[in-house]
Amino acid sequence: SLHDILTMAHMVSCVGLFASIIPLCLAMALMKGDLTACEMCLSFVSMGFALPHAAVACRRLNFSNPKKNDDGPSMTPAPAAEAAAQEAASLGPQLCVIIALADSPGHAFWWQNLVYGVAAVAFLAAVAACGRSPPKIGGAALPPEAGEFWTCILLDAVAAMSLVVCFPHLNTWHLWAMIALVGSLFLAVWFEGWRELFIEFMDPLLVTRCDPDKVLPGQQRQRLRQAAWV
Repeated sequence: SLHDILTMAHMVSCVGLFASIIPLCLAMALMKGDLTACEMCLSFVSMGFALPHAAVACRRLNFSNPKKNDDGPSMTPAPAAEAAAQEAASLGPQLCVIIALADSPGHAFWWQNLVYGVAAVAFLAAVAACGRSPPKIGGAALPPEAGEFWTCILLDAVAAMSLVVCFPHLNTWHLWAMIALVGSLFLAVWFEGWRELFIEFMDPLLVTRCDPDKVLPGQQRQRLRQAAWV
């Protein structure tokens, strides 16, 4: 069915994302010259993104193994690991792309290195805070907050523009056709008929319902998340 195809496409995209981060870190480690502040920040952000997802994946594999389920109690992903993975997935991939390309001119001023360091520390602090104090009850469906949503949109745009600036050969008619398609999809969301169709297709993959009563309090966690968004 169409839902199964969308689920498989989502899994393939996740595998491709992890597979692309590994060669990126290996290539950075094999490059000649001294390690720059930008590359160090990229390593921290990559690890902060990968480790929570690895923990969730390992526990899900144990949970899906029928022999282990028969021999002992089932192991569902820990709330701390799942909360940290969800927070890391919201900003981690875009930050990896942006920081990886930020060093491409070959030089960086001290204030640029400071911005890279602050961004990496804020991201890791937000991920750790969500792992220490999950923002929701396990299994609850909560859409992203407004600040998180607009931050993700802005980082997506910055990452896309950075790729085009650093790799001018990507600026072809294919790129402009993709931009026109994405813009058309955003406009279609404003119409109720199209919006219901999108919700029906995306429901197996994305959160389309809200359980605000299952939000867990945590002022320190929220402050760290908002600092990361800034």
